[in-house]
Amino acid sequence: MNQQQQEQLELQRETWNQYSGGWEKWDKLLMTLMRPVSDRFIEILQLKGNEHILDVASGTGEPGLTLSTLLPEGRVTGSDLSENMVKIANEHAMQRGITNYQSQVCDASNMPFENNYFDHIICRFGAMFFPDIKDSLKEMTRVLKPGGRLTITVWAAPELNPFLTLLAMTVVEKLKLPKPPSDAPGVFRYAQPGLTNELIINAGLDNVIESNIQGEAIFDSTMQYWKVFSEVAGPIVQVLNSAPQEVVEDVKETVLSKAENFIRDGKMCVNWEAIITTGIKK
Repeated sequence: MNQQQQEQLELQRETWNQYSGGWEKWDKLLMTLMRPVSDRFIEILQLKGNEHILDVASGTGEPGLTLSTLLPEGRVTGSDLSENMVKIANEHAMQRGITNYQSQVCDASNMPFENNYFDHIICRFGAMFFPDIKDSLKEMTRVLKPGGRLTITVWAAPELNPFLTLLAMTVVEKLKLPKPPSDAPGVFRYAQPGLTNELIINAGLDNVIESNIQGEAIFDSTMQYWKVFSEVAGPIVQVLNSAPQEVVEDVKETVLSKAENFIRDGKMCVNWEAIITTGIKK
């Protein structure tokens, strides 16, 4: 990892630590939103019940917590760069009485695990933030047992995910922000079809399959949408926090106005789409 990537890593750690409280506050809503991905993971893994699974970039605990309930003789290890996220995940396990789950602080590009250690590895909406994705995938492959499966999910194209772009694009437009480099860590870094497929193949995995999955984000109101994303969308919120108050109010009014286009039956309902890529270690 070069100096720039190391700086990106530390920035990621600081950002996720800073906004972990928002993720904990809105955990139920966000995990419901992403539940279709967890369900697809379960279908893909075809669990026997005795596996040891690694959940990389596990955040507040899902989908690892749900998977652990399906492993009466197995267990799940969560890993995340953010100390605060790890603490929240372990608290969630304790609150739910889950004893075969444990999360720990871990950099995906430098894991403290032995070779061929895990039966399966999953990563839900984390890979696009890794400063050095190639090193991270190599590490995941290293600690995965031969015959084990690596499955990752990233967001599909921006136009397929208006619930993510609504706030972000408004901020970019209002503050006239420059477009970040295409390979910089970010939500849509691997949105182009085939990119994650190629990355996983290059990491040494076989039988690689890429598919898309759709879902719906539902918010009680446009104001709830604003509150959620103004508390969990770290990089965007950091920009807003440094902007003049009148600009923030302008962004808010614009977002709430645009969000009205997604009102259905009294709620804000927005479709989303993601890419799931899975492969097996030779």
